Amino acid sequence: MAKVDVKEIQEKISGISWYHRIDIHGVVTLGCETAPALQWKSDAIDKDLSGKDVLDIGAWDGCYTFLAESRGARRVVAIDGCQGPVTPRGFQTAKELLSSKAEHHILDVRQMDRLDGTFDRIFFFGVYYHLEDPYSALQQIFNKLKPGGILLLEGLVRAGSKPYLYAYRPEEVEPTTYCAATVVNGVSKAREYDDKRAMRSNLASRRYFSTGCRR
Repeated sequence: MAKVDVKEIQEKISGISWYHRIDIHGVVTLGCETAPALQWKSDAIDKDLSGKDVLDIGAWDGCYTFLAESRGARRVVAIDGCQGPVTPRGFQTAKELLSSKAEHHILDVRQMDRLDGTFDRIFFFGVYYHLEDPYSALQQIFNKLKPGGILLLEGLVRAGSKPYLYAYRPEEVEPTTYCAATVVNGVSKAREYDDKRAMRSNLASRRYFSTGCRR
């Protein structure tokens, strides 16, 4: 194995606005994703993905793309619309430094039908509540899952006694957030964790959840 040049890594990752904290040969990118979010999603992903095909929707810098690859996935595809603060620069830099073979496509969730093949695991982290029509996106995702495949979903939720999708008024939240689903008692495999970004935005009642859905 070639000797790791820490200084070179530090130079290449500097100047990039990172969202994810990615360990690149011992040098961790200065991302803003919270530790609870990173821990739960990492734990939710299979420890052994050997022989599996994985799609990471809304991959941003690719933290979970590269994690899936490191856990043995046969094929890993990352897509992101790269709008607003999201650019492909972080992903491409990390891919180069990690010598990754992951595919990266600038596509949003509504364009995933352009991808070849179907997938054993699909990650849909931090995306659905940014969509005006998440139901349509979930149908497209279902069509991309192999029989027996699993969707790992994470996103904004509200407390409630009945399942429904709450549409936010523009003055309630930041401009890119459109909706939040309710999580009621007994939701299968749902877990919650505090998100400090939500706390800072004076929406302390907002939570995030993650759940696995099998086709």
